[in-house]
Amino acid sequence: MKKHLFIFFLLAIIGLSKVSAQTVTDTIYYSGFEACGGCAICGGDYWCFNDPSGNCGATSACGSDTFGDPVPAGNIVTSVTLKIWSAHCTGGTIDINLDGCAFPTVYETSTGCLCSSTPCAMTDSITSIFPCGMSCYIYGGTNTLTLCTGMNVCMQRIIILFTYAPSNESTPPAAPGAISGSNTVCENSSQTYSIATVSGATKYTWTVPSGWTINSGQGTTSVTVTAGATSGDVCVTPSNLCGSSGPACFSVTVNPTPVAPDSISVNPNYFYSGTVTADTLTAIGGSGTTLNWYAGSCGGVFIGSGTRIIIPSPMDSTSYFASWSNGCGTSTCDTAKVIVYPITGIEQRNNIAGNIVVHPNPSTDNIIVEDNYFTKGETISVYDIQGQLLLQQPMKQTKTNIDISALAKGVYFVKVKTLYGMEVKKIMKE
Repeated sequence: MKKHLFIFFLLAIIGLSKVSAQTVTDTIYYSGFEACGGCAICGGDYWCFNDPSGNCGATSACGSDTFGDPVPAGNIVTSVTLKIWSAHCTGGTIDINLDGCAFPTVYETSTGCLCSSTPCAMTDSITSIFPCGMSCYIYGGTNTLTLCTGMNVCMQRIIILFTYAPSNESTPPAAPGAISGSNTVCENSSQTYSIATVSGATKYTWTVPSGWTINSGQGTTSVTVTAGATSGDVCVTPSNLCGSSGPACFSVTVNPTPVAPDSISVNPNYFYSGTVTADTLTAIGGSGTTLNWYAGSCGGVFIGSGTRIIIPSPMDSTSYFASWSNGCGTSTCDTAKVIVYPITGIEQRNNIAGNIVVHPNPSTDNIIVEDNYFTKGETISVYDIQGQLLLQQPMKQTKTNIDISALAKGVYFVKVKTLYGMEVKKIMKE
């Protein structure tokens, strides 16, 4: 490469532009050293900078080349990448500026300027970012690339890759307008919030209160969200490559969904049919505006509202259900059951009600059953609260003694069957 002295050098610029999406390229080729007797490098011609005694004589350390603006009108340059092919002769430095905008220094490696007709690999690639546009660039005119090197750097070509964006991104977006959407919502409900398009914005970043979920639309002017349990601000910040404006925020109040009662109870919750006239239904815990009661099923036959209500006792075993409700819906139900034991096969002796007396009550060992209208054939039976027959004996006179000493403490029912029907009395064994 350095065998013959040549008294001039030639720099040739070939503009090969290609627009693809938001990028465009321009290539600068360097030539003239083969004419001085230098061998081919990277499969083509080249020029050696800062070469004091090469084939072309002492060459300058710097060179400037011009090219027309390849960026489509109405856009700004947001980044420039320089892809450099050099001959790696001595490992010199390469400093480049474009219209006065400097790029980081490149340090090429040294492989001894091997001559080759085979295309070589790219030496290096350097990029400079201009978020608000490259201010030193000449849009629509002629631009200048200046290259300065360390000792004996032979340059084959530089590809300039421009990334561009619409010129309205040369400044941050305008402030956003008001957010549209509901300011009072129900927990777990789906909501949509939106703003009008903001001049210069290419992206919209939304934030929501803790526990909320953005389901779709992040990055656009409208998002669909699922509200959590926490009230707070829905905010959006428009942005572009140059920066962002201040956020617009919208305060939202979340109404909680109702929560089922922790427990409900029925008192009394077991008895013989016809022996109790009223039941008290009580609910504890949960949350909502109104507590509703139902019989048979959750949401079944409505029987009243309130955390404590009194209802007529049922004649048959019945399940009761309670749920909270508010403007955001209805909770699941908690349930409780009352067991009603039937008095099988015998109707009550209403015409002699009150004629049967059982005493003492409560009792510990014995009870006396009295029937002022005693007739032969009467039967005395003792049942527990589950309806199981425990004792049975005939009534032989107006007053009959019954030994209950063997029974456990608790509530029992004494049934007296007469020729006219039957009557039931409740006793307590202590």
